[in-house]
Amino acid sequence: MGKKGMALLISCMMLPGLFAPPGVAAASEAPIVLKLNDVNAAVGEKSYLLQSAPVLVNDVTMVPLRFIGDALGASTAWNGDTQTVTLTGSGTTIELSIGEKVALVNNLQVTMEQPAAIMHDTTMVPLRFLAEALGQTVTFHPELQTITLSKPASATTPAVTPSVPAIPTVDNLVPDPEAGKRIPFATQLIDVAVDQKGYVYSLQKDPNTGYVVKKVDPETGRFQIVFQIDAKLNFEYDDLLFNSYFMGGPVNKKTFIYAEFHPTRLYYSHSLDRMYILDGGIAYSLEPEVKLETHPFTLRAMLPYDVDYVGVKMGQAFFSSMFETVDGETFYLEGDRAIYSSRRGGGTEFVTKTFIEPNSELTSAVKDNAIYTYEMSTGAISVLKDSSLKRLAAAPVAGALSCIGENGNFYVMTTDNIYKITVDGEVSTLVDTKKLHFNKGLYKGKGKEYGTLEGADPAGLTFYTYTRFTVDQKDNVILIDQTSRMIRRINLTQGE
Repeated sequence: MGKKGMALLISCMMLPGLFAPPGVAAASEAPIVLKLNDVNAAVGEKSYLLQSAPVLVNDVTMVPLRFIGDALGASTAWNGDTQTVTLTGSGTTIELSIGEKVALVNNLQVTMEQPAAIMHDTTMVPLRFLAEALGQTVTFHPELQTITLSKPASATTPAVTPSVPAIPTVDNLVPDPEAGKRIPFATQLIDVAVDQKGYVYSLQKDPNTGYVVKKVDPETGRFQIVFQIDAKLNFEYDDLLFNSYFMGGPVNKKTFIYAEFHPTRLYYSHSLDRMYILDGGIAYSLEPEVKLETHPFTLRAMLPYDVDYVGVKMGQAFFSSMFETVDGETFYLEGDRAIYSSRRGGGTEFVTKTFIEPNSELTSAVKDNAIYTYEMSTGAISVLKDSSLKRLAAAPVAGALSCIGENGNFYVMTTDNIYKITVDGEVSTLVDTKKLHFNKGLYKGKGKEYGTLEGADPAGLTFYTYTRFTVDQKDNVILIDQTSRMIRRINLTQGE
């Protein structure tokens, strides 16, 4: 059968009767009896004729998904574009893709013994997986070659959590920008971010065009450039060295020139659904247009005598990884062991001193409209309240390489692990690199085959001090793998 014919066949599977015989009544309390290599089946006292008989594939019993779902009172939906089946009923939702071993049961990843397949126009899945997901017990009678699914005597509702442990997988999302080219390693991969729609943004320094931000849809592979260095970045400011606060004279105006902008970070605000590009205390929002949000070059008030602000002259070298906003109008930054605020449009004023060590820095996160900070060297967690930092807890992580704040939590990376830390100081292991399964090829969208890569598939994953990473709203980790020069995603139990 050609590709067009197969596509037509799969699309037609949306019609009732191509998955299971018509008229299967929901009888969730009655046992379901099937027989290997036999199209005859029974639900309680009623007999049915299957379109595809249960069979063994690599010693795994495969059974028709739709028939069993209907017999248990569940509904089945088919997405022909992604070749994905969704079965819903009695508090359980199963989502699986043809040819894929990893399925979702109530949004938890479960690895099946055998991938789902289409046989005789019927979606077939491993019996054990389906039975456990739907809270059924399985009895096999070898002498009769029959299979019986029944509800456990003590059970009142189907199981909603699969007993099969989830195995985190790694997808290759965006390939090496110089893959297959004569001049490798020309493009610098600087930072990565992801928005709530799942679009991946990468900050790069292109050898021909300079700094750019590319926005990629992992499901389609389509990308667009949403930022590029040009004269629109210019702005005028009051030079702090000649500010009337210090000199008592007229304010000296200066102009920031776009060639001085050397971005080092992307920042995404979940509450505002807005992406920013940063160069120290200089921030521009990206979409729908590139626009200046704040800069550090103008002071709005006198500083305390024991706070040194002279580092601001150096721009990007001064401020640390703390950059946060709750409302998009006031921004908070940390530098020289102090926190500053800046209103939209520019200018900076002192807020409070910090507890941190001279060579350390703060990472920030927003939860319930409050800003929390984490100091990686000591594990100190604080909340910014009433223009001061209130110490809440301590959660130090040995061997910490880097830290980010997302989704109201902190994420600390070591050589082999990524830990998730709540603002209350609870620590849990999010990623263990020794327990990952690596998918081969280039990710082409859920339910689609993986594409080919230029060169060999990357082996393993190692974290370094300069490994830039982020997490999406489901705690899947998106990172720049500097070894393979690719953007990769670690799919966890909360993810896709």
